[in-house]
Amino acid sequence: MKCVGSVANLWCAGDPRATCRADANTGAGPLGYYEIVQTASHVVLFLEAVHEARIIPLDGRAHLAASVRLWQGDSRGRWENQTLVVDTTNFSSSSDFMGSSDHLHVVERVTRVAADRLEYQITIDDPTTWTRPWTAVIRLKRSDAHLYEYACHEGNFDIVYDMLSAARAGEKIR
Repeated sequence: MKCVGSVANLWCAGDPRATCRADANTGAGPLGYYEIVQTASHVVLFLEAVHEARIIPLDGRAHLAASVRLWQGDSRGRWENQTLVVDTTNFSSSSDFMGSSDHLHVVERVTRVAADRLEYQITIDDPTTWTRPWTAVIRLKRSDAHLYEYACHEGNFDIVYDMLSAARAGEKIR
């Protein structure tokens, strides 16, 4: 599959689908995988944990009315030269990102810095929570790994132990 238009700015060596993982030095671990799917009109960011998928239009449409509040906010993307810029507003007050309010405004910048690397920069602004905007940078490396269904495993040791204990008790009765 070939890339279309500005989509080639991120990955696309003939394949518009790319999986990125955070470099080992970020400490993101196995839940640090993202999958980026690009088309001419949208970018979709899949997050490995909690099956999150953000669909970001690139067609220049305006943000939703301020009265419409969404859990992940209302994202709009655009290209600034070789950088994908995603502007997100209209967060629900229930989103509570690091104590933020519904005044949260997030600007993400994704730039291809090498054939197999992306730089992901996020600027967080909420004047009711922080005294000034702050920025973090995560470097992502292309990976051919696949994303698999993520499921919580806490307590599985006890569940397995209980199942085996019950089976052994049942064997003794027979």
